[in-house]
Amino acid sequence: MAESQHYSGGGDKTVAKTVILNKYLKPYLSILSAQEWVDQTWYVDTHAGTGFTHELGVDIPGSALRALNHNFDRFYYYEKNENHFDLLVETLEDEVGQTFDKGVIDETGDRRAFCEDPRIMVMNMDCNEGVSWLADKGRQNAHWFTFVDPEKFSVNRDLMEQLCRRGNMDILFNFQTEAFYRNGQEAAEHAHEKMARNLGEDFPRDATEDEYVEFYQEEVFGELNWLSASRKMMSTGDNDWRYDLIFASQSDLALDIIGDIYTSDLQNDVMAEIRRWRKESDGGQSGLGSFVELPTEENTQEDDGQSSIGDFI
Repeated sequence: MAESQHYSGGGDKTVAKTVILNKYLKPYLSILSAQEWVDQTWYVDTHAGTGFTHELGVDIPGSALRALNHNFDRFYYYEKNENHFDLLVETLEDEVGQTFDKGVIDETGDRRAFCEDPRIMVMNMDCNEGVSWLADKGRQNAHWFTFVDPEKFSVNRDLMEQLCRRGNMDILFNFQTEAFYRNGQEAAEHAHEKMARNLGEDFPRDATEDEYVEFYQEEVFGELNWLSASRKMMSTGDNDWRYDLIFASQSDLALDIIGDIYTSDLQNDVMAEIRRWRKESDGGQSGLGSFVELPTEENTQEDDGQSSIGDFI
């Protein structure tokens, strides 16, 4: 079996993240379709990756591809890594059956790729600059779903506050809890400048993981009168890395919907996703086909130290 070219993330936790995203987008668009004031709906992905994520031996559609299954008017994908950008464009071209127009962004010189139908713009640039420009210049009556899915420290607090001040959007934020916990210790002074850019100058030192999540919800979203909810994402057998999915919105109904999704049986959904895409790949997709057995609760430890998908919480 050829080694996958696609990004490899956090195993079952990464699959669960895309399941949650996919579950929310359908009711989100259904609600907005009844709102006369909404001019358009835009999907904005700050860290779009390569299109697929390689987890537990199989390529599974990531956020960029999941979003294309939903009827947004426009899709804006930001990816700073040059190799990931190239593979993302190639993946999207295969998905929509079109060759994208390629060039550079006049104002910055960053590479971009564009498709008219569906309307997709892919930009090889830092999201803090690119999304900030879009929030400032884009049409105000367009309602965004913004997926913020960084690795560690790459989303400035200033950007998140700008998005909240713009309004007219829902945000799903992959809050890198473990990174903030480890680097927020007094002994990690070398990382405090990055912590300040992401959390603010008054970020707590030596706080617990839960306290960092609560700080962000209260000090960023709460201070700007946004509602938020969070879900811890980790595996019971994997104590090395935790992130939390923080959902933020100005709509009570949106919070009710995400609350139902957060408390649903994600374990079975994740297992079904793995089985589905393993079966698809066995049918000839991507040249994959010789996978290991799907983990079971009797075989809970993966070679990379991740817990099996049966243990996801």
